[in-house]
Amino acid sequence: MIENKNVGTLTVRKDSAQVVFNENIKNIDSVEGWGQFEIQARNVTDTGEENTGPFTVTSGDKTATVNVTKPASGSSSSVFYYKTGDMLPEDTEHIRWFLNINNNGTYVEQPVKISDEIQSGQRLDPSAFEINQIHLGEQKVYRGEEGIQQFLQDFPGATFDFSVNDNYIEITIPKNFVNLRIIMVSYKTIIEEPEQTSFENHSKAWFKEVNKPAVDGESFNHTVKNISASGGVNGTVRGELKIFKYINGTEIGIPNVTFELRRADEQPIQGQSSILLTSNEQGEVSIKGLQVGDYVVKEKEAPNWIDFDPLSSNELKFSINENDTEGVSLPIYNKKKVTNITATKIWNGGTTPRPSIYFKLFRASTNNWEPVPDAETKRLDNGITSVTWEDIQQYDDSGNEYTFKVQEVDQNGNDYVPSGYQKIENGLVVTNENKEVISVSGQKTWEDNENQDGKRPTTITVNLLADGQPIQHKEVSEKDDWRYRFTNLPKYKDGQEIIYTVTEDNVPEYSTTIEGYNIKNSYTPGKTSLSATKLWDDGNNQDGVRPQSIQVQLYANNQKIGEAVELSEENHWTTTWNELAEKAKGQAVTYRVEELTKVAGYTSEVKQTKDGNNIITNTHVPETKEVSGQKTWEDNENQDGKRPTTITVNLLADGQPIQHKEVSEKDDWRYRFTNLPKYKDGQEIIYTVTEDNVPEYSTTIDGYNIKNSYIPGKTNIAIPGNHIKPWKNFPEKTEREKIRNLFSQKLQIFAHTGESSEQRTNYISKRAVPKQITNKSKSILPKTSSKKSSFAVIIGLLIVTICTGIFLQKYKKV
Repeated sequence: MIENKNVGTLTVRKDSAQVVFNENIKNIDSVEGWGQFEIQARNVTDTGEENTGPFTVTSGDKTATVNVTKPASGSSSSVFYYKTGDMLPEDTEHIRWFLNINNNGTYVEQPVKISDEIQSGQRLDPSAFEINQIHLGEQKVYRGEEGIQQFLQDFPGATFDFSVNDNYIEITIPKNFVNLRIIMVSYKTIIEEPEQTSFENHSKAWFKEVNKPAVDGESFNHTVKNISASGGVNGTVRGELKIFKYINGTEIGIPNVTFELRRADEQPIQGQSSILLTSNEQGEVSIKGLQVGDYVVKEKEAPNWIDFDPLSSNELKFSINENDTEGVSLPIYNKKKVTNITATKIWNGGTTPRPSIYFKLFRASTNNWEPVPDAETKRLDNGITSVTWEDIQQYDDSGNEYTFKVQEVDQNGNDYVPSGYQKIENGLVVTNENKEVISVSGQKTWEDNENQDGKRPTTITVNLLADGQPIQHKEVSEKDDWRYRFTNLPKYKDGQEIIYTVTEDNVPEYSTTIEGYNIKNSYTPGKTSLSATKLWDDGNNQDGVRPQSIQVQLYANNQKIGEAVELSEENHWTTTWNELAEKAKGQAVTYRVEELTKVAGYTSEVKQTKDGNNIITNTHVPETKEVSGQKTWEDNENQDGKRPTTITVNLLADGQPIQHKEVSEKDDWRYRFTNLPKYKDGQEIIYTVTEDNVPEYSTTIDGYNIKNSYIPGKTNIAIPGNHIKPWKNFPEKTEREKIRNLFSQKLQIFAHTGESSEQRTNYISKRAVPKQITNKSKSILPKTSSKKSSFAVIIGLLIVTICTGIFLQKYKKV
């Protein structure tokens, strides 16, 4: 278009592109134009090695050569899942999308879940669904919505949900159907925005390969560029400046670059001292109408992914001349930022020297991983734990920052795992963990004169023990040539090498000899063998009380046979008695094994797990104890009502509070702490008790007993009459008013009657003293923890009797 007139047509075919101008191009001077379209090329060379082939593009008298490289195809790929897509030149109305699952056909440890969200400008086409699965070389394809239903029937437990309105797909496949199966799900979307330059799909995945870290919702997004063609024609005139901003070495435009334009003579430009120009998506910016003169243009700002320093930016000068016939074009190139990438190698376990391995560097800006171009494969020899690649492109051509990872490979770039290790690749860190396994094999031999008496069994059972614990067994027979083999056994447990031994189930009438992993059976009439193994159930000798050895004794019909045998770590806590008589006086002998050593703190149990094999288990339970005490009160039976209804007793272990109890009269002021550990770190724990403060009481602690003391207040009681002296230091809380009234009434009676001294005394005693007094204690202290005390009654009776005698004596004198 020139001045809103269509001046030509750009036609793009599979093998060429052509521009045809129409009549509107006539009489237009200084015309330049552009065309834009994409070319796809594939290198289909039939080779497994890397191959680069050229092809040429010709326009008029100009020719460009483009190289297309096919990467080497390794023996396997380390990528379990990835998302990709494309557009076909013959179908520009659709985009094809591919979800590639379990590309190596390996094993997984959990179901695989894929979530796919289709982004703007496109719509899901469910009629184009296709599931292609390959299992053990056999392929089956499911197409369309009907094919999806058939897939769900063939794979029970799988789900395949989608929505055209919401533009999403969710797939779940059980792990047993994923194992050893390569699955590719493909579908199409219909383009609704044909002018859109690119289309995105956002995919997330959840899976866990065997011996690899789990992937939990990681993003695997992909972008497909629109391959539609476009073009234009511009007429340039004198006084026009056009700047083309490109990535260095390419003609890929850099958008959002700002330039400052000014005149060299500082005169204004279009009324301004300077003008800021910003490049568009194609990296182009232009201004027309510049007057004749000299100009200076300088780059001021660039996107952060461009290697640009405003302080070192050069000024570019150009001139607009009176006799110019066209404008000025300025191509300006910028480099993208580069960075250094360091990858780390970690070895866990295994022996040295380490094997040599190689690191291959990969990058992705939209989770579509690819090898980093021109990045060499780095070798790590023994002792080298990291490598660094320098000056690696940090961003793609659209300004998206790359994510980097490394893959452990061999010298040819193929995926590689060192023998005896498993590999964990996590970004730029690769960890090799030693997973050495061993095998145990042995030979069964017979010494029975070629089975002369026909006693040899057709099969025998060989048991494999790991550190004394049975873990496997095998039935062995003549068809196996009496050989046995246990494979894929871990070499280490908790950093210690496992000790493997073998035993044999009892073979009647044969004695057994074990040398290493070989077992020999000898036939002697009436002989047998018996084994004993010692196991410890004590938390791996937690309390440090396990003895260095114990002694076991073999008994036949309850009679001791031979000397006791010592079992220890040295003989792996196991022994075998051979050449044992099978019968005595025609009767079968009953054998048993008894532990002679009585280990303090352990209980012993003997079980015959199999005929001829005795397991002696010693169990130790950590000791416990209890703490109990009595609370006593010295407060004259709570005379002043100061005693609380409850108190709090605290239990301390080695000075540290660990428990407390609320104690009251309903507990008879007693307390008890039970099931307390007796030891800590091999040392006996010292338990003590304390008490929360009891106001106005003093505390004395004797062992676990607590005594609280309180001194009640005292007062005087005055007796009416001139002949009686008052009582002093009488308890304040007694019924002194009643006693005073009693004495007052009786004095009046004594003054007007002729009662005898005995009658007077009895009267006072009966009125002032309770009838039943059973406590005859002579202690002057109140008895604690008693609900009723006779102390006050006895004292009262004595005082009343004395006072009565004094009164009668004085009364007679009157």
